[in-house]
Amino acid sequence: MTSSVNVKSNCSNGTYLHLIKRIQVSATALNPYPSKSTYFKKDFIDRPSSSFTYIQRGKISKVKKIKTKVVSSMITKKNGCDYAIMSDGVGIPFEVYGPEAGVPCILTPGGKGGIEVERASAQVLAQAGLRVVIHDRRNTGRADIGFGDGSQTELNLQAADTLALVRQLGMTPCVFMGCSSGARMSLLCALEDPSAVKALVLRNMTGGRLAAHVLAEEYHYQFVEACEEGGLAAVARTPHYQSLLHYNPENRERLLDSDLTAELFMRVEQMSGDQLASTGHFPVIGVSAGQLATIKCPTKIVYSFGEPDDKMHTKSVMIALAHHLQGTDEAGVCISEDWDALSESIKFVNKL
Repeated sequence: MTSSVNVKSNCSNGTYLHLIKRIQVSATALNPYPSKSTYFKKDFIDRPSSSFTYIQRGKISKVKKIKTKVVSSMITKKNGCDYAIMSDGVGIPFEVYGPEAGVPCILTPGGKGGIEVERASAQVLAQAGLRVVIHDRRNTGRADIGFGDGSQTELNLQAADTLALVRQLGMTPCVFMGCSSGARMSLLCALEDPSAVKALVLRNMTGGRLAAHVLAEEYHYQFVEACEEGGLAAVARTPHYQSLLHYNPENRERLLDSDLTAELFMRVEQMSGDQLASTGHFPVIGVSAGQLATIKCPTKIVYSFGEPDDKMHTKSVMIALAHHLQGTDEAGVCISEDWDALSESIKFVNKL
């Protein structure tokens, strides 16, 4: 286990990537139904990937989606996207970029962001020679709504989906890259199936009682309350679920006209909220110190949130995380600018 942490205060800008143009993307542009929480007004969850566009130095080149060989027949097309079908029938949209021979990576953003949030970042990684998949997790973006049999939290279901996706695409072992909630899910993937995870790149994770309380309410408890007051029809009227039904019309039937019951829905959302709310004393919310100590794969930890922080994504959380992960990169916690985080990730992966 790492006994000490070196905080690298000035990551090299690197020679590989140059920031060409900064693009401010509003929360409304990314999600037409923005969060109601005052803590989310900074759009902090999507900021590391959505606020910038990057290109490879030398010339601007557009990276196209590529067709990929799959090891499973459970791939279909709908809504103009490729979907991987999970064991419970939930469809997960995905895109793949980069050369077939590149190191396989899966990139997951924070919050409930997905493909649109990470597309520019995926193209940068692909230009660097990596093979990158991006996807919408279940109950986000254009993905199908699904709550399994009611025995697992939403986060655990999403982790299982992500592992199933990379297996279907023949991309294991894979480098799991995540920001905030995407990093939390990546840790669960490493816990669930270490053999599928080649390495981890974790950025801007959350910890502390404030984060546990705010995120549990924002991601889950508000939907329990809506369901208690007006059933699944009331859930469908919440901003987040309006978005899910708008971008994937089949979700209306999955939510309102299927075998999904209000009881099962509330059970999963309550468990999912409790998974966050009860873990404010953990190094990072949702994952205990004991669990972190069992993860041995190479890990890059990057803090690029900047100052002032939002009291949830903090430098101290990332330093605590590094103390508990045995495979932490020798640089310890890399303190980086938003635009440099991808460059640091590329350099880390190329050394694997």
